[in-house]
Amino acid sequence: MSTRLARAGVLCVSGLLAACFQPSIGADELAPGVEPPSDLFAPDASDVPTCPNPDPSPLSMMRVRVRTTAVGGRFAPRNVGAIWIERADGRFVKTLARWGKTRAKWLTRFVAASNTNLVDAITGPTLLSHTIHEVTWNLGDLSRCEIEAGDYQVVFELTDRSGTGESIAIGFAKDQLPTTTTPGDTPYFHDLELVLE
Repeated sequence: MSTRLARAGVLCVSGLLAACFQPSIGADELAPGVEPPSDLFAPDASDVPTCPNPDPSPLSMMRVRVRTTAVGGRFAPRNVGAIWIERADGRFVKTLARWGKTRAKWLTRFVAASNTNLVDAITGPTLLSHTIHEVTWNLGDLSRCEIEAGDYQVVFELTDRSGTGESIAIGFAKDQLPTTTTPGDTPYFHDLELVLE
């Protein structure tokens, strides 16, 4: 059962889900000299991340492209996969994309690296066939701070069976200059391109 409470011009509904909203107030509804209430949910300084080591790099984004093909599992051409960023030493930075849910547990390299962290990632269901994946990354980490200059890798993983599939890692350096990396095809990952700009 839900109840309605009115407090200082704010309506609250409580029950299984609690929600509050502030109704619109026209200037003609206010007593003379009374200011309208402020926005309850206006962002303040606590919503802005504090980045300890700002990077003066002019780079602002990376575009990643890959086309996948079947690994040869029993569910092919249906497939699950993930694309994520790691430091060169293997430390997880951020998930860019993951497709699949139930069978995503078989993305063993992704699960081990990320603990299935999907913050701000593009997610979707198991794909019925293979396709080109194109994602854009703002060079931010989980704290929404721009990554520091250094060596990183984009990791791609794919499976079409109830078991570990295939993965590759493509290294890149985040520095001052825009770069484009176009590694050669592998048996399951094709048309690879990383564009830092």
